[in-house]
Amino acid sequence: MANLEELREDLDFVAGAVRGQRVPPKPEIYLMWAALLPAGFALSDFAPRYSGWYWLLAAPLGTLVSLWLGRTAAARQGVRDAARLRRAGLHWLAVLLAFLLFGAAVGSGRVDVRSSAPNWVPIAALGHTLAGIHLQRGLLWTGLVLFLGYAVLIWAPLPYLWTSIGLIVAAALVAAAICDRGTA
Repeated sequence: MANLEELREDLDFVAGAVRGQRVPPKPEIYLMWAALLPAGFALSDFAPRYSGWYWLLAAPLGTLVSLWLGRTAAARQGVRDAARLRRAGLHWLAVLLAFLLFGAAVGSGRVDVRSSAPNWVPIAALGHTLAGIHLQRGLLWTGLVLFLGYAVLIWAPLPYLWTSIGLIVAAALVAAAICDRGTA
């Protein structure tokens, strides 16, 4: 039995080398977040008291669905790079932890709710940018759009900034889904 597992690992290594160690993208993950994000951002403009509850549910559930979709797609395509899947999972769990810790600081009154609102965006920007560099190239663009959105939130006194940024990021995620579909 051990020999069969060693053979499987060797074949996975060869398959990974041929594919360039790249897990095939799953554009549906981007599209799911392109639907979830604008709704959550818009709540910050139009119903801020429900925004925290939305993200408390949407972020962990979206993360779990993303992990499941990615794992399923990789298995269907014959990719068994457990180390890479573990890195991706840990990456997004670390981003989720940053959101939860910042949310706890805001929720406990340690950080002012109103003035801290834009500071959620660079956490997401950093998570997406690093994912784009290390995991899935299409996410690099959403990270850069989030950084730009943060600058707009801080320096441009426009109405409905959260909604606008949510729509911009959704458009970037749709573009990433289209770009990554071509690389599968």
